[in-house]
Amino acid sequence: GKIKNVIICSHYTVAADYEVPSATFPLEATMAALGYVVVMPDYIGYGVSRDCVHPYLQAYVTASNVIDMALAVRPFLSQRKIVVENEEVILVGYSQGGATSMFVQYCLENKEEYKGLFNIKKNYCGGGPYNVARTYDYSVKLDETGIPYAVPMIILGMSEGMNEPLDMETFFREPLLSHYKEWFNTKSYNGQEITHLIGVNRLSKILTPAGLDRSKGETQRLYRELQDNSLPQSFRPKAPLFMFHSMDDQTVPFINAQVTRYHFTHYSIMEGSEPTYNVEYDFDHYGNHQSGCIKFYLKMFKLLK
Repeated sequence: GKIKNVIICSHYTVAADYEVPSATFPLEATMAALGYVVVMPDYIGYGVSRDCVHPYLQAYVTASNVIDMALAVRPFLSQRKIVVENEEVILVGYSQGGATSMFVQYCLENKEEYKGLFNIKKNYCGGGPYNVARTYDYSVKLDETGIPYAVPMIILGMSEGMNEPLDMETFFREPLLSHYKEWFNTKSYNGQEITHLIGVNRLSKILTPAGLDRSKGETQRLYRELQDNSLPQSFRPKAPLFMFHSMDDQTVPFINAQVTRYHFTHYSIMEGSEPTYNVEYDFDHYGNHQSGCIKFYLKMFKLLK
């Protein structure tokens, strides 16, 4: 039938290769039934690049994956004479996908190599770790995480994007230290299985004291990388943006949405920037990260009908 728009979708965190879009039928793909083309790439480290380490939460690399896939779809549609009624694209993502979708918008609006490639109709971001440095601080303070397997994934992902890789002996306690290459790099285990193998959810039981101290050494290097992959404070979205976050979320703490909203609504006269008014916020007590995901996509389906 008629195609309304192209939806460029960034997928949420997965650990096993059999969970990625090319290997399964993701929830977001059902939006095609509403009259859309849904573009949803595997991130680097999955699918055909399974032998690579996934650069988890390396913001610009992952955003580039998504944009490159969307560019590749253009000739795909043209060759099949599939006509899209509106050339404006819709961005969608939850969790890791929410942060990635935010960075896709940032790149399309601010990076010279991407500016003008797509016109964004609206961006729908849910439950995203937009500020991974503040997420680290929050988790260390609480000494717990709602998604234990993501903590080593963050460290491994940040290391993958650095000129000089991090020394994992500085960060990981046993049994994680002896098994992380098998558990994470083979892409054979899903997140629940890795969490079970780690066996604890307190950061002090997963990471060493040095791995929790960002004031020096390897952890200081990690923290700088986390900052570099957090959404720039100066970002003011030009296209309309819908932000969703459950205030009860302990997996991707609500502070991510709070900090992002603060940067959007406050501005510095010295910088010459202005607050942005084209962002719609939906922050409420929607339960945990998984419950929030269901609520987010139910809203999405209603808004896109």
